This record gives sequence, structure tokens and C-alpha cells, in this order.
Amino acid sequence: MLQPQNYNEDQLRDRLSQMDDLFPDVKNADVADTVIGLIQGTVQLKDVKGFSDESMEAVYALAYSAVQAGAFENAEKLFRFLVLFDNSQEKHWNGLGLSMFARENYEGALRAYSMAAFFNIDDPKSLIRVAECYIALADAEAAAGVLEGAIEIAGDAPQYADVKQHARALLELLQDNK
Repeated sequence: MLQPQNYNEDQLRDRLSQMDDLFPDVKNADVADTVIGLIQGTVQLKDVKGFSDESMEAVYALAYSAVQAGAFENAEKLFRFLVLFDNSQEKHWNGLGLSMFARENYEGALRAYSMAAFFNIDDPKSLIRVAECYIALADAEAAAGVLEGAIEIAGDAPQYADVKQHARALLELLQDNK
């Protein structure tokens, strides 16, 4: 059975150079750079497959249209494609979370919204969505902790005043329902 191993970059390049017969038409340095970039997050699968930013935006527009039409199953498929091929975009993760939440897949939505929050840690909006997932999953304690974090991140920033107010209202509802 294959066991996962931790390789540093030089070890990975060395291992890939031993696989010349697997990639006869490709320079090993190119393969190594691509694999290392994928692991480090500096290369997206869309780049490897040759999808342009314009193509990805076109898929996003289709996914967004599906959400607006209430076709959440189709939207989810499109957003899954987007996060697979370009997983560094917050809006792709938010769209996937929205599609999953609408289909009552709260655990999946929680994971997607958590990824969105990861890509923009200074914006409390994704945390509100994470908290709403915890509420849907009947985990009031986790929801309260996330809401407190959203309130802290919002601080006194005027652009997050509505988000902060929403977080406080949700927190108050949770405390009233204890």
C-alpha cells in the first residue's frame, strides 16, 4: 500500500526526474514545476488545462445565472467545476456554498463557506454564512463562536456595519433560544 510521504522541493524534483518514461514528450523540469506549483498553490489546474480567465468568468456567469433562476443543482455543478479548476477565488467558494445551502447540504455549504472565509480573512461576510450553516446544523455553540469572530473582524469599519448588525442579531437570537 502506498504511504503518503513528505517531500521537500528538491526531493520531489528528483523523484519526478526518475519518471522520464511516463512523460516522454514533456520536459521533466516543466512537469516538476507544474506539480510543485499545484502543491504550493501557485499554479491552478485551469492554467494546466489551458482555460483562460475569460473562460472561467463565462462559467461563473452561467453558474450565477443558474442561482438566479433557482436551478441550484446545476449551479452547484458549475461551481464545483470552478473550485476544481481555480480554487483560489473566494466568489467560487461562496457560490458553491450558496448552491449547497439552498439544497440543504449544510455540511457541504459549511466547508465551502469556510474556504471562502480562508481566502478573505478580513471580510466577516463569509463568517456570517458559516454561522448560518452551524445554525442549520443545530450547533448553536459553534455558530455563536463564529458570530463573535465576525463581530470582531467587522470592528468599527463602516463598510461592515450591516454585517456586524446582522451578526449581533443572530447572536442575540441564539442566546434567547438557549
